[in-house]
Amino acid sequence: MDIKDKFRGSLLGVAVGDSVGKFFVGSAQANPNEVKSAIQKQSELTWTDDTQMTMGLVESLVAREGFDGDHMAKLFVKNYDSARGYGPSTSKIIERIRRGEPWDVPAKDTVWEGGSYGNGAAMRVAPVGLLYCEDMGKVREIAEATSKITHTHPFGVDGAALQAHAVALAAQSDPEDDFSPEEFLKALVEQTGNEMYVQKLEKIGQLLKSPGDVAKELGNGIEAFNSVPAAICSFLAHPSKFQDAVSGAVALGGDADTIGAMTGAISGAYLGATSIPADWLEKIEQRAAIESLADKLFTLFVKETLGGECETCMTEKDVEVYKIDPDGPDDLQNFILFCPRCRQESETKKEDFLAKPKKTGKYRAVYRKVYRKT
Repeated sequence: MDIKDKFRGSLLGVAVGDSVGKFFVGSAQANPNEVKSAIQKQSELTWTDDTQMTMGLVESLVAREGFDGDHMAKLFVKNYDSARGYGPSTSKIIERIRRGEPWDVPAKDTVWEGGSYGNGAAMRVAPVGLLYCEDMGKVREIAEATSKITHTHPFGVDGAALQAHAVALAAQSDPEDDFSPEEFLKALVEQTGNEMYVQKLEKIGQLLKSPGDVAKELGNGIEAFNSVPAAICSFLAHPSKFQDAVSGAVALGGDADTIGAMTGAISGAYLGATSIPADWLEKIEQRAAIESLADKLFTLFVKETLGGECETCMTEKDVEVYKIDPDGPDDLQNFILFCPRCRQESETKKEDFLAKPKKTGKYRAVYRKVYRKT
């Protein structure tokens, strides 16, 4: 299973769904073929604030090797571009942070007391699901933390956590194995204690068995409790076809760019970038920059998941990620961590420091259970 391709697929999926969805925002429901036709007509797929804030979130996670609220909020301020279509409440929050207010204060009262329950936190949260996909508790913790820069209402926070969990589950799943939408939904229900979202997830299960009007049954508006379930349903309706999942999501109308972005994030995390049609990929604005951020996030994921310590001395935390078999797959079992000193020592002794790990001894990464426990 090529996990690196999944990271790329998820972030590129955000950009694709966002870029085409913006043409259908506020519209009535459309035919998915109209969405595909709209993509064909574009020379470039230019994205909105959904993708820009997603990229900013990745930049901060990578730079700080984890969540740093002040750093992330300041990056959101630095990257802010009103032409990207930011919502009025987020724009106000960014302006207050720009003026010097603490990052965790403005969101509590900018819209109304208790904060916003819109989907602004959910639309950008995919990188959290990717980075911590091996630890669902961490997914919720960091998703909630990133949400509170702009969204503090429980519906907004829990919606972001649910979206992050959906991305994490998709990243964990191997497309070569049998996929069960029912098991996927069951796992999501276990990750949320919010009754509103539990009811929506149960409704998705009913819609998958007896297709109906998704926009009517789940909603397609800017509220997180409407748009997050709509995105999950769009993915589960077409789990093996990225283009059908995203075009179906965008065709729901309403807040089409965000529903498309969130669907693209989940579908891309499951199927990988190789599942996105080549002619769509070629048109994505700043594709190389998005792929570069995805690769950096993947490197951080490897470091975090393998424990963050040198595989030789088992103490040094100043480590670099190395691929054991350069021609092998981009999965966890093909990577290992070394500190500069141990690498230099192995090279001086003319040892193959990327030798295949043994079951015991200093090269143990491949044989760990849960990648760190031996």
